[in-house]
Amino acid sequence: MNSSFSDPIEQYIDENRLLGKPEIQKILDVSRSTLARRIKKRQFPMPAIIINGRSLWKFKDVQLWFDIR
Repeated sequence: MNSSFSDPIEQYIDENRLLGKPEIQKILDVSRSTLARRIKKRQFPMPAIIINGRSLWKFKDVQLWFDIR
């Protein structure tokens, strides 16, 4: 998941992009219930932000999780 950016602002925007549950499920190839179970067991990071009941993760947090796993 490495990206090369010539512009630091472009890199900042990409790293702080928010991902919703459907995107996370596609990346991990898991169901909604499996994702919820992994979050509850601390096997996947907690959402960075919850807006109106919608869980959102920062791209950089998901990328870090993949890197250390």
